[in-house]
Amino acid sequence: MATMRIVGIDPGSRATGFGVIDVDGPRQRYVASGCVRTANGTHVARLEQIFHSLGEVFAQYRPHEVALERVFMHRNAD
Repeated sequence: MATMRIVGIDPGSRATGFGVIDVDGPRQRYVASGCVRTANGTHVARLEQIFHSLGEVFAQYRPHEVALERVFMHRNAD
């Protein structure tokens, strides 16, 4: 079986986290992680910044699959 690269995304309009792992059968290996922090501005401008930043992540790490955490709209997780 070939190694599969997966990017996981934890969405947020102010901070969007991501993690990259390689999976080869039962083995997983950490590759990278980070956070896209957006500047103050309109919601549209922040979404555009997230879009472009994650595009760079995808171009750099070239995942086979993407996992997206469920979004909690207008609710504080605390």
